[in-house]
Amino acid sequence: MRIWRWAVFGLACVLALAGSWGSALGQRRMDRVMVGTVGHPSDAGMYIAMEKGYFAEEGIEISLNNTFRTGGQTIPLLATGQLHVGGGALDPAFINAIHQGINLKVVAGKGIIRRGNGFNVLLVRRELYERGLRSIAGLRGRKLAVTNLEGAVTFEVQEMLKTAGLSLRDVDLVVLPNPEMPVALQNGAVDAAFVIEPVATVATYRLKSAVILMTADRVVHDFPIGVIFYGPAILAHPDLAVRWMTAYIRGLRYYDVAMRDPSVREEVIRIFLKYLPFKDVEVYRNMIWPGLRPDGTFNVGYVRPLQEFMLERRAIRAVVPTEQLVDFSYLQKALDRIRERGSR
Repeated sequence: MRIWRWAVFGLACVLALAGSWGSALGQRRMDRVMVGTVGHPSDAGMYIAMEKGYFAEEGIEISLNNTFRTGGQTIPLLATGQLHVGGGALDPAFINAIHQGINLKVVAGKGIIRRGNGFNVLLVRRELYERGLRSIAGLRGRKLAVTNLEGAVTFEVQEMLKTAGLSLRDVDLVVLPNPEMPVALQNGAVDAAFVIEPVATVATYRLKSAVILMTADRVVHDFPIGVIFYGPAILAHPDLAVRWMTAYIRGLRYYDVAMRDPSVREEVIRIFLKYLPFKDVEVYRNMIWPGLRPDGTFNVGYVRPLQEFMLERRAIRAVVPTEQLVDFSYLQKALDRIRERGSR
């Protein structure tokens, strides 16, 4: 009887251990990826991938901080490994980090100026518009708000001014954070402003303090105003880098569907309402939506002119070859994985 009891006890222990092992083996280990960005609609690919479970399907848990004031603020955290992935612009902070020998790469687009998606907008104060200021030429000598003096947005402003034979020297540039520009236009602190959506729609649709003078797609095409950065912490793990990109590309493809399907577009608006600071559904319905290519790429031909602009503004010390800055290899491997799976 004693032997029988020990046999039963032993069998119970084996079954209990087997059950615990099976449970452990059935749970996929999740890799935590820390992402930092400024919190714009151009981050849609990431937000969609989080909400639709695409990152989870790749064994990735996202730790998101989307409260940075500028993309440049993510660069030091990427450099020190406090962030794996960053979203921002091809601005001097990134180029100067490369000059310092920091292993950073632009790996995909995050916000592309495409025809019909000129979500970077030059606004003029409504009062001035109604008094006849309806062309770029009328900005000569006027106060024009920008978010910085030497980055990609100011490059866009320069290209707009060129259409009227003007340069940046012909206007009085005033640096303001993007969210403050609608009120600055309303109270007359500035005459014009280069504003990024959805803030542009807040100014034109909600406050009615400004009128669109020109959209960025009039002067730049397939322009990478927003990009995805990989830092050393994820570049050291190529498989994780490809898995993250796979989920992100799927998010971009879903966004592309939203551009054609009103019901999917409403779903993406609900995602915006969850992740972005603006909680006005009508603003998202009326804004100019960012361009996001479903393959994640952008026109790399702009990388050198952007750097030359920064060099002229004395914001960087030298131009870096494009191939040292942009690496689409993770993107290509992610696209290959998606094709092999037959996924949308």
